[in-house]
Amino acid sequence: MQSIGGEFTRARIVHDAMFPKPFDVGHIAFEYQYEPIAEIGGDYVHIHVCKESGKIYLTLLDVAGHGLAAALTVNRLFGELERIRAENPHAQPHDVMLLLNRYINLTMSRHSLFATGMCMSLDPSSGTLTWVNAGHPPSLLRTTDGGVRDLETTCMLLGVQNPNDFEPNEQQIAMHPGDVVIAYTDGVIEARSPAGEQFGMDRLRETAKFNPPPRFWSRFITSAVSTHHNGNPDDDLLVVALTLRGVTMSKPEQWNEAEKSWMDVTPA
Repeated sequence: MQSIGGEFTRARIVHDAMFPKPFDVGHIAFEYQYEPIAEIGGDYVHIHVCKESGKIYLTLLDVAGHGLAAALTVNRLFGELERIRAENPHAQPHDVMLLLNRYINLTMSRHSLFATGMCMSLDPSSGTLTWVNAGHPPSLLRTTDGGVRDLETTCMLLGVQNPNDFEPNEQQIAMHPGDVVIAYTDGVIEARSPAGEQFGMDRLRETAKFNPPPRFWSRFITSAVSTHHNGNPDDDLLVVALTLRGVTMSKPEQWNEAEKSWMDVTPA
């Protein structure tokens, strides 16, 4: 038993190494809180900084189930995301979701392994946020005036549809300095209180409207969920916050050194 426990501990180290590092530099701030109910789990966030365009690409995935099987699936999807970004650093959310759906459909669906996901890009030179939501709970756009808007589902979950039939339906919205996108997995809204009441979307939206805004949205929301379930989680939990600190209308090659500094961050 001690040997098995040691293997899980080492597996957690390898699993955690796939996750990016938070950063808050220049135009963008990225942070998250991840709390699997076992040593390793099936929630994952991937981030890519394109140094040519200055865009941030973020992908959030929630694999069906949790524990070792889900973690092994996450490991495979991490490798596929790394391949996609290595071959095409400019791949848009539409392209990423097409490729992930194809990969899961061809290699995992026969084992009833599927995933929901959210892929987005944020262009700090214009404030344009582009996203695809594949059967995942809606992310929230929290504006500086305290308003909250759902970034709704745009297509089926990943792996169910044949690649020829899958259409991501990419959407766009404008962000302004101080706006934040809050993405999460269903462990947040499905967390139950001791009385059996779910945290739910309404409570999450109200939490996201909190004023004055907390320094770290992911910690703030995770804390609210933990208080709700009172130490009895029944699913993995991942909360991600992506904040636009400022917008410049110039191109990346025209940015000064201070503006470029955040692109030197190596998230992974």
